[in-house]
Amino acid sequence: MPFIEFSDVSFKYPEETDLALCNVNLSIEKGEFVSIVGANSSGKTTLGRLMNALLIPTNGKVIVDTLDTLDTNNIIPVRKRVGMIFQNPDNQIVATTVEEEVAFGPENLCISSDQIKERIDKALETTGLTYYRNYPPHLLSGGQKQLLAIASILAMEPQCIIFDEPTSLLDPSNRKVVTNKIKELSNTGMTIVFITHRMDEVLLSKRVIVLKDGNIVMECEPIELFSMNIKDLTELNLYPPEIVQIINSLRENGISVPKEIISSKDLVDYLCQL
Repeated sequence: MPFIEFSDVSFKYPEETDLALCNVNLSIEKGEFVSIVGANSSGKTTLGRLMNALLIPTNGKVIVDTLDTLDTNNIIPVRKRVGMIFQNPDNQIVATTVEEEVAFGPENLCISSDQIKERIDKALETTGLTYYRNYPPHLLSGGQKQLLAIASILAMEPQCIIFDEPTSLLDPSNRKVVTNKIKELSNTGMTIVFITHRMDEVLLSKRVIVLKDGNIVMECEPIELFSMNIKDLTELNLYPPEIVQIINSLRENGISVPKEIISSKDLVDYLCQL
């Protein structure tokens, strides 16, 4: 049985006349790493918030680990299972030190003090923030703040984390730190849902879901998505990463780069063998 399952799900915000999502059917297996892409207002964030019961479907059902989010008794259990990281970490930080911030979630779950300490230690070690445990969060870099947000979610021991454009406010070096950590979490078997507008980040995932005007218009592997004609991609308001554009240019000039090559390292290795 899928870990997250959408059945004919539609959602409309009260102040809007149009549906934000329309008759969405979607399954995500436990341990999957899935990217969600699409233009602004395509429904990406709405889809993510429905996955952890921050929003409840207007029509249809969202089932998370057998729990129906329409049942109000399931809302807290669903949120224990599925955490969410947002664009701006400052909007998620409430405490005055790193350690207190990581403790905030477990304390609200009424976990024992000994367990909370163990969870803090583990979450800080996992995110590389142990040295900063007594730091005020405002002294951290943007990337470290996002790692702190991740640590705070990890301390509640979720089975899945939804990342809603977590690198959009970061510089390239901090972006790499955060995406590397997301990949590491995926490698531990955690279910990852990665909402992004950066096409190079899609390459991290095993499957990509493309949204347009509240509808899923495509589900495929990243390789399949970036094998599409660039004109077809731009019609979906998607713009392939630079490495994919280079590969397409090589193909247009007579160099038959294999379909499975979509990274700069693999491309260099291939070209050196010619």
